Amino acid sequence: MIQKVPTETLAGLPSLEALNLGNNHLVSIEENDFPVMNNLIVLLLKRNQINEIKAGAFGNLTKLRV
Repeated sequence: MIQKVPTETLAGLPSLEALNLGNNHLVSIEENDFPVMNNLIVLLLKRNQINEIKAGAFGNLTKLRV
């Protein structure tokens, strides 16, 4: 189970359109957790223990559908 968003791995996937991080142990989303992911449309975070989302955490996700 993932406890932290794998920022280094995601940095190498700029064309990624969907990302499922559900059913993990994430507790926070940091400002730079989703670098250079301009094509991400779907982000699933359900069933985590997220209790903090930093300001600007989703700022790079310009195509993200809410």
